Amino acid sequence: MPHLMRTRPDRWLLLAGVAAVAAYLLVVQPGTVQLLFYDGIGLVAVIAMLVGIHRNAPSAAKPWILTAGGLGLFVAGDFGYSFYTIVLHVPAPGASIVDVFYLGGYLMLALGCAAFMRSLGGKDRDAFLDAGITTIGGAIIMWALVQAAGVPSTGPVIGRIVLAAYPVCDVVLLAMLVRLALVPAVRSGAFWLVIMGFSFLLLGDLVYALLAQGDYQAAGLLDATWLLSYLAFGVASLHPQMGRMIEAKISGGPQPLGWRRILLIGTALLVGPAVTLIRDWGSTGSGSAPLAVASALIAVLVLWRITRATRERQHAEIQLRFMALHDELTHLPNRALLRERLELALARARRAEGMVAVIFLDLDGFKHVNDGLGHDVGDQLLGQAAVRLSEAVRPTDTVARFGGDEFVVLADDVGSHEGARALAERLRISLATPFHLAGQEVFVSASLGIAIADEPDVSPEALLQHADAAMYRAKDAGRDRVEFFDEQMQEAVTTHLALSGDLHTALDRDELLLHYQPIIDLRTDQLVGTEALIRWQHPLRGPVSPERFIPIAESSGLIVPIGRWAMETAFDQLVDWQRSDDRFSEMEIAVNVSAVQLLRPNFARDVRDALSNAGLDPRFVVLEITEGVLLDDRLEALHAVRQLKEIGVRIALDDFGTGFSSLSYLLQFPVDILKIDISFVRGLGIDTEATAIVGSVIALGRTLGLSVVAEGVETEEQFQHLKRMGCPLAQGYYIGRPVSPEVVADSADAWNNTTSGLTVADIVLAEAAGSWR
Repeated sequence: MPHLMRTRPDRWLLLAGVAAVAAYLLVVQPGTVQLLFYDGIGLVAVIAMLVGIHRNAPSAAKPWILTAGGLGLFVAGDFGYSFYTIVLHVPAPGASIVDVFYLGGYLMLALGCAAFMRSLGGKDRDAFLDAGITTIGGAIIMWALVQAAGVPSTGPVIGRIVLAAYPVCDVVLLAMLVRLALVPAVRSGAFWLVIMGFSFLLLGDLVYALLAQGDYQAAGLLDATWLLSYLAFGVASLHPQMGRMIEAKISGGPQPLGWRRILLIGTALLVGPAVTLIRDWGSTGSGSAPLAVASALIAVLVLWRITRATRERQHAEIQLRFMALHDELTHLPNRALLRERLELALARARRAEGMVAVIFLDLDGFKHVNDGLGHDVGDQLLGQAAVRLSEAVRPTDTVARFGGDEFVVLADDVGSHEGARALAERLRISLATPFHLAGQEVFVSASLGIAIADEPDVSPEALLQHADAAMYRAKDAGRDRVEFFDEQMQEAVTTHLALSGDLHTALDRDELLLHYQPIIDLRTDQLVGTEALIRWQHPLRGPVSPERFIPIAESSGLIVPIGRWAMETAFDQLVDWQRSDDRFSEMEIAVNVSAVQLLRPNFARDVRDALSNAGLDPRFVVLEITEGVLLDDRLEALHAVRQLKEIGVRIALDDFGTGFSSLSYLLQFPVDILKIDISFVRGLGIDTEATAIVGSVIALGRTLGLSVVAEGVETEEQFQHLKRMGCPLAQGYYIGRPVSPEVVADSADAWNNTTSGLTVADIVLAEAAGSWR
């Protein structure tokens, strides 16, 4: 119990104060004891304020000190009143020291209220207008009450000034209170206690002016309002949040015209007509009543109009907010709302030591549905998938569309890793049954990655990255499965982020370079071209594999400047070779083009500029694009390829045979060269299916008038097998590894017949002869 009293004295003061006020009203008899009891409650409240200021030590102490000073002057006035009544046995005279204390208290409270406003900030101009409207309404009421009280027009001037000063003080304090109450912020308990203190004070003054009319004698419920005012200030000062009056500020422009403000404005508008009607009620010959009624009707209609307009605007704002935080197609939360909920979930988990899981989900095969059946059908698939996912989760979980065919499920307080896996499996199974789209059954699966917030300070971004990495692990492992994020993935993510940062400066630091791999004509064993392959020599990590940094460059957009640099460097190198030696006059060069580059609107212009700057004939240039680009973005890729063909360069389709519907696209895309993927070349003579595919591609190229290049030739057996099958061109480690341009130039004389068994260490280049075509 002592510990509780020491930690929360505000609660004990509140309980004791309410009990004291109840005793004052119900137990204590009128007279001397009651007056002293009243003064004692006020004195305790002042002491409580001073103790609270010392105990809590607020950073903005001035408002509290001024308020405590005002309360102290009020209590001094109460003791002065009691002195006249108990000791002198006379009522306190007008314009006495008692009035000095009371009026000084109003001044101090007004200054304290103003200081509170300055410390809280919040420059809401509408709140100033609302305060002005309320102040005028309050002034009308006070004027009517003073007029009804019959303020003498004769007598000592100082007495009349004092009588008029009280309603003026109340009006000023009312304006301050309204402005303070409308501070745009999330208020703390201490804030509302301060508001209650000012409100009870004004309520008591209003009732006193209305009923007592300057001739107050008896104690009663009226005294309770002032005592509750003292009590509220004392409890507010002892409240643990007294140094933090607001929890959070609300920004973003003017605050909405809510029902509180409408009620406030409406009350102020109706004050004038109401006072007029009350004043002239029953009097004859007065023509003010119809005007007052008409004014009241106008005020009501204006308020009605304002209320309707406000509701319409709020409805529009709700719609706009929904659109801003939800996906238009599926109506699921979007990335922004997901991030908000993820931050809240992590905060709750830190407080309650709970477990938060994020499940990243990607639809397998969605691209093929989208391209094969059309974007409308793809949208229907996404919509139906969203419904199934939403039905598979708990009511407390969040299903969000992350973009494209990616969804994220936020599982708050998932309980355990097993619970997270069970939820992920439900999500996966929910998509297993066929979707009925465009009059047919469509099957898709999902790859899911799970990340658990094990560390207390994990960020939403990190958790999403972890779940994304786990999802890609699921795809690499065969798709239609669930994977958890682990420490190995964490190391991979860390390395990925580090490489991404270093890659931003790799170009400027000349860390990137091109190596060139020879391509030979299998019919003559002579060199016909080279493929430019980008390499990264990291200053600390050493050589970084393209398989590691090219995906990073593509995801970050760095592939655009890097690809432009590679193209310009390769073009300049070929021109240098052609000009330095006649044996290279017909040399051709192949440059890989990323999907990100190809689909840029200005890519064809970049190619044209690079050719012009290098002075290179476009017929010596082959741009290699992957088959997946044609499958994923057919229309955009077709337009881009046609633009490149107009320039005069030729197009090679890389990794041919690995796509889903590549054969049908060959009739649409103006490609010139097919490059057989290394996975089929490795199976030559070993895997009958791979051997058959290589033979089919060679025959297809011959039928369509396309050249064919076999990639990844690593053994003499593969080399000879391709010769027997009639494959026109080949490249690979058996023929020559990628080497620097200096090695290519210096090894030109060492180039000999590849079938002699020499490797690139012995032979790299032969005389330029023949053509890719």
